[in-house]
Amino acid sequence: IALVAALLSLVRTLALFSAAVRASRVIHTASLDGVLAAAMSFFDVTPTGRLLNRFSKDLQVVDFQLSQSATQCLIFGFRIVGALYLIVEGSSSWILLAFPPLALLYVLISSYYRASTRELQRLESVSKSPIYAAFTEALNGASTIQATGAAARFELVQEARLDHNLKPKFMLQAVAQWFAVRLELLSNTIVGLSAVLCIVTGSGGEDGRTRAANAGLALTYSPMLTDMLSNLLQQLTLLETNMVSVERLHSYERLPPEEEAPPPPPPPRWPPAGAISFRDVVMRYRHELPDVLQGASFTIDAGEKAGICGRTASGKSSLLVCLFRLVELRSGTITIDGLDIAGVPLAALRARLAIIPQDPVLFTGPLRYNLDPFDEHTDGEVWEVLRSCQMAAPVEAHADGLRRPLEEGGRRSRDHT
Repeated sequence: IALVAALLSLVRTLALFSAAVRASRVIHTASLDGVLAAAMSFFDVTPTGRLLNRFSKDLQVVDFQLSQSATQCLIFGFRIVGALYLIVEGSSSWILLAFPPLALLYVLISSYYRASTRELQRLESVSKSPIYAAFTEALNGASTIQATGAAARFELVQEARLDHNLKPKFMLQAVAQWFAVRLELLSNTIVGLSAVLCIVTGSGGEDGRTRAANAGLALTYSPMLTDMLSNLLQQLTLLETNMVSVERLHSYERLPPEEEAPPPPPPPRWPPAGAISFRDVVMRYRHELPDVLQGASFTIDAGEKAGICGRTASGKSSLLVCLFRLVELRSGTITIDGLDIAGVPLAALRARLAIIPQDPVLFTGPLRYNLDPFDEHTDGEVWEVLRSCQMAAPVEAHADGLRRPLEEGGRRSRDHT
């Protein structure tokens, strides 16, 4: 029997955890795809800390805590069924009359507890996002904060955010204690009824030793029922609370995509020359904001170098935003070699254009990956481009060459830039 029980326990564990890993992978992939396909306006209004919170804490809950809670719910559920059978068998079937009202009280208390815990958990998760966002912003602006002597002010603001985040955590502990007291009271009622029925109904036709053994079995499992019910309802509550993380990740899965259905791809050699034409372009970043470009019209011939001058916020960067279709036009057209870019798939359009941003961005990994992320060229072609840019010597001086590791943000690469 012990060997069979161990084998069944192993099968149960493998089945549940394999299902949990697969579900977590599906949720992560769907949420990540939704974020990567979202429009640029989503990133304008969504703090970085919120994204980090979703893909770190919430995903960790899905990976570990959710599967554990579901497993524990099944285990305690079967244990409670077995314990109730032994209690009824050992005391008297009259105890079944007490189960419906006690079960109703259990349901009422647990539903109130679960609703309170679920909302408190949601408040705790929401209040944690500003902490992540502020920490990221402080890291990026650490030199400015130190130069202006604002470190103490930033510490006070961050401490206030932490205090605000700890409030729902404290309430979660208080609600758990409230629930434990009431659950203990109801469970002790079952223990008392079992003991009374064992005495009152002890004059049956059973053998004295058999009756005493059954009564001892019932009184043994009655106190254990308290812990079993407490653990079951706590795990159910934890499971429902952890589902908030699934809900938050699914909200990213349902984000409106930047491009609903991609149009047919452009010709393979497009654009052959690179002539750019703006015609009456009107653009605004969001519907509630004013127009940034108002009837912009100009032409840049193929091979021509053009400089755009203007004061701050005059729309210089917005021209490139329109060219890469980071924001769709409200009216007007942009053509490259006579082809309207509104009819070009976003992936194809952005793959055919090149841009040097104001802030250099390098990804963690080898230098070659940053130069050719899609591995579309040979090493010889990459070296040829480096020599044409007068950048081959610094790369050749390093022992790893093109395999030289780079860190995120461009550290360890300043001699290259």
